[in-house]
Amino acid sequence: EEPVAEAAPVIEEVPKCPLHKKNNKACKFCKAYAQFLDLKSKEMEEKKSAVLEKLKEPSNVSKGLNLKQEDKVPLPNLVHFPQVLRERILSSTYFNQVLSNQEFSEIKEALFGVDTCEPEIRHGSLDMVPSEFICCVYRML
Repeated sequence: EEPVAEAAPVIEEVPKCPLHKKNNKACKFCKAYAQFLDLKSKEMEEKKSAVLEKLKEPSNVSKGLNLKQEDKVPLPNLVHFPQVLRERILSSTYFNQVLSNQEFSEIKEALFGVDTCEPEIRHGSLDMVPSEFICCVYRML
């Protein structure tokens, strides 16, 4: 598959027409830019379809054959979890001492006992720490 990806032509970026705000069919700069946008959109569609085909392929992970009980199932949107909040959760004492070794049922019980659903709460006078709720949610991810 790699030689095919390397053989794909590299599309040179074409600047937008400096003369027109809207696409003018008679202008050679506008035509070149429109052609560039078409090629770029086709390339993006091909990449999307290739990714979708990879996702459609049956694999051991998607069937759950190689997953152990302690393994986490890969989540598609975990990368969108705020990095700062993730770091605070991983460094919090509640997460490290209480939640890190608990099973799902114990985490569920901890969720029933939380006071608030806010992501962060005040600890002391000015310090903001991750709430028990968000720590439990992150641990379940």
